[in-house]
Amino acid sequence: MTNRAIKYRAYPTTEQSVMFAKTFGCCRKVYNLMLADKIESYKSTGKFVTVTPAKYKKDYPYLKEVDSLALANKQLDLQEAFRNCFSKSRKKNNRFPRFKSAKHTRKSYTTNNQHGTVAISDHSIKLPKIGHVKAIIHRKPVDNWILKSATISQESDGKFYISVLFEIADTINTYVADTTNAIGLDYASDGLYVDNNGNVGTNHKYYRESHDKLAKAQRKLSRMQGSGKHEIKSNNYIKQLRKVNKIHRHISNQRLDNLHKNLHSAFGWRHK
Repeated sequence: MTNRAIKYRAYPTTEQSVMFAKTFGCCRKVYNLMLADKIESYKSTGKFVTVTPAKYKKDYPYLKEVDSLALANKQLDLQEAFRNCFSKSRKKNNRFPRFKSAKHTRKSYTTNNQHGTVAISDHSIKLPKIGHVKAIIHRKPVDNWILKSATISQESDGKFYISVLFEIADTINTYVADTTNAIGLDYASDGLYVDNNGNVGTNHKYYRESHDKLAKAQRKLSRMQGSGKHEIKSNNYIKQLRKVNKIHRHISNQRLDNLHKNLHSAFGWRHK
């Protein structure tokens, strides 16, 4: 069995957006509490104590308002972080788990599908504690795919996405190389690549094209209340920050789209 994920753009209501924000915050809170208790127990006993999110629900009643599976997955994330840190089999050294930051940590959480708690319909995705969230279902799963989990995330420009994970059966495909249909590619600074037939790809300078617009938005942001260190962020500052992040996101999407089109052009791929 293998896993495959499909990412959908979500359009939650105001109440659902608030619930997403609460879940992001509660997941971060639980992760930091569990990490703090593990560090404290190691200082006093020399061992990392095992903790669960249920331990903190009495002292922090608002944790009961969000999806319990989202909190449980944060416990698994912390356990995985400790395994990666102390594993001797890994070639890459991993740092000790760090506390989650409300400012820098990516806003996301994962919930599991239990007897239909996560489901996809024609125009929405059903989630625990949230209900049906409007989404663009640009691709539907095959009937024999098993829905395993859903990861809800919010990007820096404020847009929400839901990545749904499916378990699918392995299919063995036998491919025979076509030696008559080969192409040679070389790097070209002015066009990303050049092939052996002399065709040159496109490499637009999207950042330069949007530089003036981005610089103007950043200058406006720097003059607002909240731009200074330890200064309270005003509502206007937050709105302008989202505009700046939206421009950055647009440039990133342009680059990815251009790269995708170049791959299709170079290798002759076609959409099915």
